[in-house]
Amino acid sequence: MASANAGHKLEELQSEIASKFCGTARIALNCIYFSATDVLDPQKLDHLVGIFRHEGCDRVNPSHFLAATISATMLESALALSRLSLSDLNNVSPPLLHLPPGE
Repeated sequence: MASANAGHKLEELQSEIASKFCGTARIALNCIYFSATDVLDPQKLDHLVGIFRHEGCDRVNPSHFLAATISATMLESALALSRLSLSDLNNVSPPLLHLPPGE
């Protein structure tokens, strides 16, 4: 019974991720910001800084990726500005996504 419940929860989580995840893109580092309500995990930050210092900027290695949230409106604008489609965000090599100025 517990195994069936865990399997159902995993399916629900995978479904939720699939409904919200649009793909992967590269963006300029100066476009990354954290809101006042974001809580930075010092261990994760130290880990990322260590990777960058030892391995450099490897934009195709998933262990170097950061999860990010972007509004549907901003994503639409960024795709148009970058001349990309939503399906381009599922390429093996993440495309460069240009964010609208001032966003």
